[in-house]
Amino acid sequence: MTYIARADIEAIYGTDNLLMLVPDGMNADTVINRAIAHACGEADLYIGKQVSVPLTIVPDGLKAALIDLAFYRIAITHDRLTEEISERAKAARRILENIGSGKISLGAAEPVSSQEQTGPNGASSPDGAYFGARPRLFGRDA
Repeated sequence: MTYIARADIEAIYGTDNLLMLVPDGMNADTVINRAIAHACGEADLYIGKQVSVPLTIVPDGLKAALIDLAFYRIAITHDRLTEEISERAKAARRILENIGSGKISLGAAEPVSSQEQTGPNGASSPDGAYFGARPRLFGRDA
């Protein structure tokens, strides 16, 4: 599943800049779609340790990182790749690494566990933790 589209890249970098990076003689749609698929696949590898993939909600911060990675993949040839594009791709990978290691979260897009664990006394918790105790031996009335 892809988390970004060609229109997302064009909105940030512009159509002319995007097409300028496509190698001569290659179909622009094929190159761009392949770069998007690779960037999204790379994201799944990193964030799959923390969240269930594919994501149903993609936060803007993750989209921005994927746009930079896809743009980098399109500009991968030596005559089109600039230092700025390389640095932005490195920063995007750091974001993915930090999500994968749990240092940063996906925010509102972070899935919440839907399985509630129920303890013997009927208490429940969304994270599966519950506490139990023996019945009271002494009370205020005794």
